[in-house]
Amino acid sequence: MAFDASSIRALSFDGDQTLWDFRAAMRRALAEAAAFLAGEGLAHETGAVSADWLAQVRDEVAGEPGFARESMERIRLESFVRAVRRCGGDRGLVAEVHDRYMRTRFGAMRLYAETAHVLEELHRGYPCVLVTNGNSDPGRLGIGGYLAHRVVAAECGFFKPDPRIYAHTARLLALPAASVLHIGDHPEEDVTAAGRAGMRTVYLDRAGRPLPPGQRADAELASLAGLPELLRRGR
Repeated sequence: MAFDASSIRALSFDGDQTLWDFRAAMRRALAEAAAFLAGEGLAHETGAVSADWLAQVRDEVAGEPGFARESMERIRLESFVRAVRRCGGDRGLVAEVHDRYMRTRFGAMRLYAETAHVLEELHRGYPCVLVTNGNSDPGRLGIGGYLAHRVVAAECGFFKPDPRIYAHTARLLALPAASVLHIGDHPEEDVTAAGRAGMRTVYLDRAGRPLPPGQRADAELASLAGLPELLRRGR
C-alpha cells in the first residue's frame, strides 16, 4: 500500500543514530576515558580498563531501578564513580575522566551527511521536533534552528519506550497524534512506542536490520535522504 502523507502536519525525529552518529562518538570517548584511567595505573578485578568494560559498568547503572528516570549524563557520571572505585582509584579522578569523556563525546559528534539538508528543506513545510532519551544538543550540531521543540526524556519525565513521551510531543505541537509522523531507528522505542501513542511512523533502517516479526511501520527508509520524496509522493 502506498504511503499516504495527506494528513501529516508535523514531523518528530529521534536523535541518536537517526540525525547523528552517537555510537561512533561514544566509542571514541570511551576509548579515551579508558586510556586515561589505564595511564593512571588503574585496573579492575578482572583485567585492564577498556572501553568495553566502561560500557558494561554504564549499562549496569542504567539497568538499576534507581536510575530509570535519571538523565544520561547522570548515569554516565555514576558509571565513572563506580569504575574508579572498583579499580581502587582516587575519587578525584572521577571529575577528570568524566570531563574528558564529555569533551570528546560532544566534540566527536557528527550529523549524518544528509541530515542538515533534509531538515532545512522539511522545516519549511512542517514543524519538526526532536524526541530523545539522550542529552545531545542539536544546537551544537548546527540544526537547532530547524526544530520547533526539543523533547528530552529527563526533562519531561517520560522515557522511551513509554508512549507518553509521544503524547506529550503531540500536545506541544497542539496537534492530534495521528497527524504527526515519527522517524527513528529503534523498533521498540521509536516504531512501536510512537505507534501506540497514535503517531504514524517511519523506520529508519541504516544498518540493514529489518523490523522484527509482528512489528510494522507506515514506511521504511535506509536514509533520511528519502524522506522528502516519501512525503511529496504521499500528498
